[in-house]
Amino acid sequence: MKKIYNEKKFYKELFDKLLPINRCLIGEGYNKSLDILDEYINFNYIKIKSGTKVFDWTVPMEWKLNKAYIKDSNGNKILDVDKNFLHIMGYSRPVKCQLNLKELKSKLFSLPKLPKAIPYRTTYYKNDWGFNLSEIDKKKLKNDRYDILIDSKFKKGNLVLGEKILKGKSSKFFLISTYLCHPNMANNEIGGPLALIGLFQKIQEYKNRNLNYIFLVNPETIGSICYLKKKFKFFKSKKLYGGMVLTCIGGPGNKLTFKNRKIKIH
Repeated sequence: MKKIYNEKKFYKELFDKLLPINRCLIGEGYNKSLDILDEYINFNYIKIKSGTKVFDWTVPMEWKLNKAYIKDSNGNKILDVDKNFLHIMGYSRPVKCQLNLKELKSKLFSLPKLPKAIPYRTTYYKNDWGFNLSEIDKKKLKNDRYDILIDSKFKKGNLVLGEKILKGKSSKFFLISTYLCHPNMANNEIGGPLALIGLFQKIQEYKNRNLNYIFLVNPETIGSICYLKKKFKFFKSKKLYGGMVLTCIGGPGNKLTFKNRKIKIH
């Protein structure tokens, strides 16, 4: 397990490693990213197979994207995931077809209120496909015939959770979790894991820890549900003293926000 010596340099270099990796719920990109974090935390990996029933959810298949683009009639790529992974709707099924502009627009997603932003849209649990782009670029599209290609595959895989427990003197636990499944997102997806590493490095140095600390990295929503299922007896035992989810903490300036729970824990 590596130690951090120059924090500023470390976080910059780790950020640069994680940002270019194409991640989703299950697959090579997520696993590679988790392995990078594992060098500093030494996780216990918990694996749940595709198709596993988790309460009223089901763990999805692994999705692998080889390439995806849209070309105009002159052969120019107007959208290409090689330039930005956000351009593809996550978990899109394989497609090879030609559409006119009207037909194509039903498969294009943008945010009119944020005209420069590329939205992140997925279709984890529906057999569908689509592309994401900025509203500005969407308005530039001309009346044309467009070639669409999505080279993707689905196969059975494993949803992977990274868990690390630092023991304390008491029987109470504090859970610190974060997500690692979105591509090309600094604030939403990389800020949390980097903060998790920083907290782990600090808390492991505490000589007289009272609480036990659980550090958890998982794919959003389905990963949390899988962890709840796996640790159902633990959560029912009321040993959990509290917890926090580290997400969207790389916002503007030095401002951090805290969102309190909506329900009272008894």
